[in-house]
Amino acid sequence: MEELTFEDRISMEINEDWDFWFDKVNFHLDKLFDKANRDNKFQNKMAIHYYTRNRVAKVKIKLLKEELKETLISLEEKSKLDFISYASMIA
Repeated sequence: MEELTFEDRISMEINEDWDFWFDKVNFHLDKLFDKANRDNKFQNKMAIHYYTRNRVAKVKIKLLKEELKETLISLEEKSKLDFISYASMIA
């Protein structure tokens, strides 16, 4: 009698207990699907998080630019006033 190969024995076992193996494969695929969904949800959450951080940083930069502009303007006015006061002291 010819001895069966490993692949033949596996295929016979699958054919004999089709429902069991079908459920087992479905369960495995469901786990893979759940893991993929979890990873996608995490990736979406992180994208939203970094988008929000970016928007907050842009607002902070805008406010700091305005503050810097006001500071530079006030320093220029102060330097003009200093120059005028220095000129009046010399004259």
